[in-house]
Amino acid sequence: MKSTKGRLRDLAEAIGILAIIASLLFLALEIQQSNRIAIASTEIGIRNGYSEFNRGLHSSSGLAELMARAIEPEVEWSPSEELKVLMVVNDILNVWLSVETACNNGLAQDATCEELHDDVMTFIVLFPGTRPLWRFILESYPSLASTKVRIAIEDALAGS
Repeated sequence: MKSTKGRLRDLAEAIGILAIIASLLFLALEIQQSNRIAIASTEIGIRNGYSEFNRGLHSSSGLAELMARAIEPEVEWSPSEELKVLMVVNDILNVWLSVETACNNGLAQDATCEELHDDVMTFIVLFPGTRPLWRFILESYPSLASTKVRIAIEDALAGS
């Protein structure tokens, strides 16, 4: 028969094990909540990036007019117009690369990641006058070679 000290020691060990299990469960819940917060924050950031891009287009009548011209496949740009449209192309590229980074790191929802290719295709199809600028970007940034965004841009350019 165990002594009182032995029973107390066994009880203390059992309580200690239960406390460790409870702590681990609490930690798992905290990590799960932190992950949900990180994904939600990233999704909000992605949507804000798209909103800022769109706001830039519709808040400037001159830029909106340039993009309206980019709906035509064959557009003759003045040097300053071409620079402005190139900056628009670069801005949306940065939004897309941000989405890809979030997707690669598990910080974006699957639907958001799947929409990326569609968004690239839609933009280039909607604004075919930007095709030469996209080709320039692809030639100028070899670091884009391994990105899904580049593949989507190449698909869009090949399909247009």
